[in-house]
Amino acid sequence: MKNKLLTVLPAAEQFALYGLPDFDDGQRLAFLSLSEQELALACSLPVSMPKPTAPYRSATSRPSMPSSISPGTMRWTTSLLS
Repeated sequence: MKNKLLTVLPAAEQFALYGLPDFDDGQRLAFLSLSEQELALACSLPVSMPKPTAPYRSATSRPSMPSSISPGTMRWTTSLLS
C-alpha cells in the first residue's frame, strides 16, 4: 500500500527549521543575551509560582489521622511495632 501522506520538506530541512538550534558562542551572545532595557523590564515583572499539585506540608506538620482510627488505636498499633 502506498503512503498517502504528503511530504513537503525532507527530514534534514524539517530539522533545520524546527529542530534545536546549534549556536556557537558568538551566535549565542547575539541571539540570547538581553539588552539593559530588556533585562530591567524582565526583572520588574512579578514572578508567578506554579500552584502545587499536592497540599503543602511543612517539615514540622503531621498528616491528619483518618476519622476511622482513634488516637488510642494508634498508640496500641505503634507500641506493637516498636
